[in-house]
Amino acid sequence: MAQPVNAILWQGLCAVLMTLTPFPVLVNYIGFLLNFFAVVAVTSLIIFRRGQHWEKLRVVSFAYPLIPALFLIVGGWMTIQGIRLKPIISACAIVTIAVGALIYHFRIRPGSRRSRAAETYRAT
Repeated sequence: MAQPVNAILWQGLCAVLMTLTPFPVLVNYIGFLLNFFAVVAVTSLIIFRRGQHWEKLRVVSFAYPLIPALFLIVGGWMTIQGIRLKPIISACAIVTIAVGALIYHFRIRPGSRRSRAAETYRAT
């Protein structure tokens, strides 16, 4: 089966599982994940800005270290509170992230054995 078909089937399975979940649990799960990925995005902004090729625009640089630092403090606090107040839901979200990272690392990431095999197949 082609990869888009697999992705659609897995996404459909996840959607079915989410419809079986009580709504308040689903809101906490999604909120935890949204907060986590927002923190990761701002952290990557800080890392990329340290690179040589980053074009520093005045409008983007307004209060640069302060605003992202405040966002990371609040986001980190929210993550900790999510783990403290809803440990099972947070654990499920962390497992979801870990499983996705493992699948990406071993099956999808460029340079992996499966990725090279797919490129070889396409070339023929």
